[in-house]
Amino acid sequence: MQKFVERNSISIKLIVVFFLTIILMIPASIINELVSERKERQNEAIKEIQSKWGEEQIITGPILCIPYQTYDLDKEGNKINLTTHKAFFLPDEINITGSISPVVRKRDLFKVVLYQTKLYFNGSFKFLDFSGISQKNTTILSKDAYFSIGISDMRGIEEFVSFNFNKIPLNCESGTHDNFSKGSGFTTENFDFIKDSSNLNNFSFELSLKGSENLKFIPVGKRTNIQLSSSWKTPSFDGAFLPDKREITDTGFVANWEILDFNRNFPQQWVDSEKDFSSSAFGVNLKLPIDLYKKTERSTKYAILFIALTFAIFFFIEVLKNFKVHPIQYVLIGSALCVFYLLLLSLSEQVGFDLAYLIASISVIGMIVLYAKTVFKLNRFSFMLSGILAFLYSFIYILLQMEDYALLIGSIGLFIILGLFMFFSRKIIPIVNLK
Repeated sequence: MQKFVERNSISIKLIVVFFLTIILMIPASIINELVSERKERQNEAIKEIQSKWGEEQIITGPILCIPYQTYDLDKEGNKINLTTHKAFFLPDEINITGSISPVVRKRDLFKVVLYQTKLYFNGSFKFLDFSGISQKNTTILSKDAYFSIGISDMRGIEEFVSFNFNKIPLNCESGTHDNFSKGSGFTTENFDFIKDSSNLNNFSFELSLKGSENLKFIPVGKRTNIQLSSSWKTPSFDGAFLPDKREITDTGFVANWEILDFNRNFPQQWVDSEKDFSSSAFGVNLKLPIDLYKKTERSTKYAILFIALTFAIFFFIEVLKNFKVHPIQYVLIGSALCVFYLLLLSLSEQVGFDLAYLIASISVIGMIVLYAKTVFKLNRFSFMLSGILAFLYSFIYILLQMEDYALLIGSIGLFIILGLFMFFSRKIIPIVNLK
């Protein structure tokens, strides 16, 4: 029995190390859950700030509504069966220019990007086609015409809005009569469209608005032109349309969009029915460039790689140099590797991810190397171990910085590491002779 154990001691040690690696994944998974919990707490803090300042803003309009009535005539010529309908018209051209002033607010340990913006709108309704509603028994209620402008979060309005139509100021009231923006926005007072109209039907208004992270628009014009500028250095342009031109420098960005009615999936005019504009929303996102919780969560996925490779190094030294490493010592080393992620999470909330990664990796590498030096009493091995661990932590850090090529570089790195371990283990694993 003793000879059997001695002959198979390497295999037994491998099995023990394997199970210890699996067991140590339990605290690693607990730390991963802690990352998710902190991320959820961050989202709650962000929502709390946004609820008091203003959430993301989606601007729709202006949309012109002209009510009309259809009716039947009885034998005496009186109107019966009166039914009121609404005809909606979108502008032929709309131009929007504005500047976005970012504001970074902090709640506890968490930051959120807010903004204030001043937007200038102008455009025109060059031709309104009533042929679709012109029936024999139809009356256009031109005196009841109004404009609607959808704003997703009215808490962000900072100043009263003065809407000008053909140089005639129209008072505005909160809320919309239609559901294209879920009733959120403002509506102008009724005016006589026929009396106040001209060949161009120009409109203009200014909008002072607060919001959080996202500023988006719905391209309601037959031709929609938008120009935005800001001092924010890391914008993300998202939604249905990207800018035709954009310039991002160390002082901020300038972006221009030009969108035609052919680029979207709703008409220039319609009757009664509600239109869904959400799929055509586009704009700019001012999120913080570094999501430390996302990076920390990604780093915890490499925990098994750290533990397995570190254990493999100790295993090779144990076999090649004929040292004995107790399973408890493997557990202590694995625990130090798990503490790295806890240090990374807690420090990154205070000093940022990059500096936290540097501090946590140096601390854990130093702890493991000093412990190994005490156990094996070999200076050369301690230097070699510190170099290998430093390489591993550097390799993982590079993977965390690379979004597009992380899978490719990671796969190549793992292939090379596996090849090295196969080379060094070729004379260690015993070959059992079945004869």
